[in-house]
Amino acid sequence: MSQSNRLVIKCGASSVTAAVLSASSGGIRVEQVFTEKLRYDYTDEDAWLDAVSVALKELTRTNKLSGAATLILPGSQVLTRPIRIPYVEPTKRAQTVAFEAQQNIPFQLHEVVWDNQEVCDDGVETEVLFVASKAVLINDFCKAVSAAGLTAERIDASTLLDYNTAQFTEKGGEVDTLVINIGARSTNLLFINEGGFFIRNIQIGGNTLTQNIADSLGKIFTQAEEIKHRFFSGETEFSEEDSGSRLLNTSEEAFSRRLNQEITRSIVNYRRQQKAPAPTRILLTGCGAQLKGLTDRLSAAQKVPVEFFDPLAAVELGASVQATPDTSLQLSEIIGEAARELVPSGAGVNLLPAQIQE
Repeated sequence: MSQSNRLVIKCGASSVTAAVLSASSGGIRVEQVFTEKLRYDYTDEDAWLDAVSVALKELTRTNKLSGAATLILPGSQVLTRPIRIPYVEPTKRAQTVAFEAQQNIPFQLHEVVWDNQEVCDDGVETEVLFVASKAVLINDFCKAVSAAGLTAERIDASTLLDYNTAQFTEKGGEVDTLVINIGARSTNLLFINEGGFFIRNIQIGGNTLTQNIADSLGKIFTQAEEIKHRFFSGETEFSEEDSGSRLLNTSEEAFSRRLNQEITRSIVNYRRQQKAPAPTRILLTGCGAQLKGLTDRLSAAQKVPVEFFDPLAAVELGASVQATPDTSLQLSEIIGEAARELVPSGAGVNLLPAQIQE
């Protein structure tokens, strides 16, 4: 890999995507993209890291990737908490954030690696987003990265990065917008307003629908996952009178209804806490967003336009990169990490342990 290129790797709940990026006249050029599906029992959260370790080794071996890399953790592996603190000098902020965070999180600070991102500051109070992950997980994750022949230079959280992508792509048109990123294990809700942003991660994702199907059909999770992909992609067709088809559609309706309920609850909380207007539109991304008819269901329930978010709209693509819907859905957070220093209010954290940074 060229010295001028940058390697960013997103480790999701169901796949690992690596992108080689370079600078261009427009700011970002995507030179190469590689994806490796994770092979493990999605119902066993503890098996995630071992699957990531295997996928990283396969990616680096097959595609000859090496050197420094920025890693991105999925929302299901990090805790995010908005915290308001009295205004203090930036040099003293970490101590104040640590004190306030300890009152708001269900574990001791020494058990996690954490960082914070300023959201807004009015000179009296500062709102920050506290982001943490278990220290045991982070240390084992760093070992997996090293075993794959890579050097972790930064570990960011996917929950923040769509904010950078929206700024970079929308060029000022992102105000009063809700970006919904539906992953395998969780869904990230990013509210963007004039004052900054507000984030909520909900534990509903593509795996939730798979479990609904498994329960309805009496199948094990892996079988239900295969059925879900075949049915909703149109690969397998059933007649409307088929009982299996009805059960699958009923599972999808239950999933959409639950997702809508959580989105509505989140909008109410957002408006109350931020004293901000409701979103005037919704942008949809993430692999779980491919569910047929989901945009129409969300639009009807939330009464606002729902569109697919295109993170590739403002970047250049190398000759080997195809602008397919799958590519677009895989790269949103990666573009956000690459754009972090290119937008006016770039958001991001670094969960790389201090001893490794040093």
